Amino acid sequence: MLRLFNLSFIATLFILQPLLAQESSLTFSYFTDMAECPSSLMSAEQFNSNRNILKNNQDINWKVYIPKQYNIEEPSGVIIYTSPGQSIVPPISWVKLAEENNFIWVYSERSGRRDTAALRILFAEITVAFLNKNFNIDPDRIYAAGEGRITSQVVLNNPNVIRGAIYSGQINLTDKSIPKIRKLSDNRIVFITGNADNSSDTMHTVYRQYANAGFSNSKLIFIKEDHYSTIKIRKLTQALMFIDQKGP
Repeated sequence: MLRLFNLSFIATLFILQPLLAQESSLTFSYFTDMAECPSSLMSAEQFNSNRNILKNNQDINWKVYIPKQYNIEEPSGVIIYTSPGQSIVPPISWVKLAEENNFIWVYSERSGRRDTAALRILFAEITVAFLNKNFNIDPDRIYAAGEGRITSQVVLNNPNVIRGAIYSGQINLTDKSIPKIRKLSDNRIVFITGNADNSSDTMHTVYRQYANAGFSNSKLIFIKEDHYSTIKIRKLTQALMFIDQKGP
């Protein structure tokens, strides 16, 4: 059963207030917690086949940012965010881009490094069903972004659902990944790395592996700044415009 926790929304306003003050042109819209049990979002067959990963039918909690221009009559794009953190609020750069481009930003809790990779990937995949059930979303604008190790697997497992992605941070490929890359067609992927990224060499290698596997709808963005963890809005805009097919 769906639950809304508006106290979290109030708390988040206090957390983001200093950041929002720096973005005078930004209008904060609606940020909330939502929860639903996995079995309500999966077929019985899917649930049973993933029972060893889920272990129980405990509710999944989502952080959802809904842009001001969201209209139930008009489908919105979606950014499914993966992060090493256990519980986060939307990075201010993502909030701004969500407003400007009509994106719902969503993150499932229990998706951090303390949880298994299989669980984090499954939660990201279940998120699509959660969004379809509760919002009017554009099937051609469902994107994933965040830690490359998890985000890349979500894309490769669901190429007909996740239309674009932004990889950053840790990433790796297995022997099983290459055949899946060859099946990508109209998907668009951005690889982000930089001077301060300890995984920069690996990101470059994986970028070349995608190209060698025949995938050409990709873009490599290199950040020269020392503070890699805070991706400048200009670079993030460039990445989003590429996967949203609005820029080179």
